[in-house]
Amino acid sequence: YAYWWALFIPAVTNFLWGFLTITLVADPVDVDIITDDVRIRMEKNAAKAAKGEDVDDSGPAPISYAGAFRIPMVAQYAFAFGFFKLTNYVLFFWLPYFLGK
Repeated sequence: YAYWWALFIPAVTNFLWGFLTITLVADPVDVDIITDDVRIRMEKNAAKAAKGEDVDDSGPAPISYAGAFRIPMVAQYAFAFGFFKLTNYVLFFWLPYFLGK
């Protein structure tokens, strides 16, 4: 049952990484971290507010999958990455089976 560790350790690592990713703060302003980019954004928002304009600090709209595939070379890289993953799958899971025969 030593193969169990080969599945358990990556599963726990992925779970912990997912938890860390979900709990991270998306915007540095939320935790009062002021970088140059954040400072510039805050100054622009303050200038808009001083003029009486509506301040919308939500950022750009998210991109769709179709929009992502319209970006040059994204489809080619995704296709190549799929083959890399297939190669890893074959080597890590099927090669021991064939070598054992």
